Amino acid sequence: MNKTSKHVVRLLMLLAIVFLANCAGKDGDPGPAGKDGSNGVDGKDGTNGTNGTNGTDGTNGPSTFITTAGGIKGTVSGNRRDGTAFSEAFNYNLATEKGGVVKVPQTGISLIEFTRYGEPGADRHMTMVLKYEKNSISVLRENLRAFLAYPDMWFSFSKELPGNSLFSFSSYANFNDITAYWPISPAENDAKYHFEFEFDAFTGRVLPTTAANTVAEYAFNIRGGAFAYYQYGENGGAFDKIKNADGTESTSTLYDELVLNEDDKLIFKRSGVDLSSTEFIPADKLDISNYSFDTTTGALKFDFVLQVAGVTRFNATLHPYTVTGQVDVIIYSNFGSRERN
Repeated sequence: MNKTSKHVVRLLMLLAIVFLANCAGKDGDPGPAGKDGSNGVDGKDGTNGTNGTNGTDGTNGPSTFITTAGGIKGTVSGNRRDGTAFSEAFNYNLATEKGGVVKVPQTGISLIEFTRYGEPGADRHMTMVLKYEKNSISVLRENLRAFLAYPDMWFSFSKELPGNSLFSFSSYANFNDITAYWPISPAENDAKYHFEFEFDAFTGRVLPTTAANTVAEYAFNIRGGAFAYYQYGENGGAFDKIKNADGTESTSTLYDELVLNEDDKLIFKRSGVDLSSTEFIPADKLDISNYSFDTTTGALKFDFVLQVAGVTRFNATLHPYTVTGQVDVIIYSNFGSRERN
């Protein structure tokens, strides 16, 4: 091919390219979006951040006790139920109310009454209700039980002992002589049956163990934590069962030989023989000295020695005990009147 022919071919190719470029159409609308691809694999967790600083402690809530009304302190001594001697100090200086002078309507009698608690509270306290005259206080011998919200002298103490045990007792005082009515004489009971009878502090009569009674039976506590159940006396008074301290139940030929009778008091019989006896219990004693009472400020102070019997006092130790102490309290000079309960 000569040189002229080569130029013609190149020119024709160039014109073809330009023509094809000018003939290209416009771009169409975008097509629909494709489906999302599957999620990738989660990456590894990052390391934990450092702990934040502790917040500040909240403020204590309000106390239910009054801490500025003085207290009762001293020593209580006696023997535990097992005969072990004890002498323990106490300091009861918390109050739910200050207490004060109370007039008993229809009697002409005025009382001074107050209660002080120790930590943690209810199982450590002492209540005193004393007859108040212008320049003196004394034990209350009149029967005002219908007017009193609680016994006129009530002492409660507890202490934790080694071996994960607790020594605790609560007892009333009675400043009048009474007769105790034993369902079984103390000598025979101690030797054979080991009932731990609870007595009403004012009537001297035995009370069944209220917490363990049923609708048809009385329960009587036995040393060691078991209970003996008997039908009501008017229903024959037959022995039913022993409920042991661990909750199991069993029978007993020993307690089955007893039959419970009741009239105005509870007694046990064996083969028709009355095993009961009576015991004279002299009044408890309260000696007061160094007494002073400022009716303007309500400051009441005195020293005291309280001696309480071992039986007929709801006394869990079953032994007499003595409380020697000092009262230094602030009370109201006029606490209102004590209406009949």
